[in-house]
Amino acid sequence: ATVMVTQRCVTVTAPSVTRLVGETNPTDGELTDGCTMDGKIDDGFALVYSATCTYTGDELGTHEGVITVTGEVNQGNYLVSYVPGDLKIDKVPLRIRVADASVAYGEDVPTDLGFKPEAERYEPANPDVAKITGLGDVTFGTTPTYVRGSPVGTYAISTNSAALSSAYYDITVVPGTLTVTQRCVTVTAPSKTRKVGEANPSDDVLKAECTVSGNLDDGFALVYSATCTYLGD
Repeated sequence: ATVMVTQRCVTVTAPSVTRLVGETNPTDGELTDGCTMDGKIDDGFALVYSATCTYTGDELGTHEGVITVTGEVNQGNYLVSYVPGDLKIDKVPLRIRVADASVAYGEDVPTDLGFKPEAERYEPANPDVAKITGLGDVTFGTTPTYVRGSPVGTYAISTNSAALSSAYYDITVVPGTLTVTQRCVTVTAPSKTRKVGEANPSDDVLKAECTVSGNLDDGFALVYSATCTYLGD
């Protein structure tokens, strides 16, 4: 009887990798190291093959089969087949933080809100945040919404993230905080004149002649009183 030993089938599969737009493709060495083998036994025989990326563009999306691995089909005791991998190009993550702002009670919504880009890396190099459209579409948080006359407190400042768009960035909006502080109001007591021997004006008269600056006509009644502390003549 004759026993025929045939070549062992081995499959070498190229890796599928993901990179950001603007980045370079992995090197051939990195891709070759990332290949996987199915069917190879640990017999000390080293298969010879190499991998490369044939796509040199920068278009977003998945580019199927562009990471190729090649080598001899017949390698000693092995019959080798090769399976390509895919290259996926993603947008660069970018956070846009809405700048914080502060207004005194009764003031209008500030119009000079800014946006601060936050990212550990930018690709492509020297990104132009102005390429992102829709940054002017600012809204104020709905829980609650700030309008002129809203009470002292904090309010979220957000932006319409659906209006933000970019060919290169995957944008996340981080809300800011609008802080409404107490309004400064000055109550000024009147200066009075009387003749010697006359009584000082009553507290009610003095209070009625006080002037208030900085107060709003919001229906809120300030509580204060006025009196004359001088009792001589």
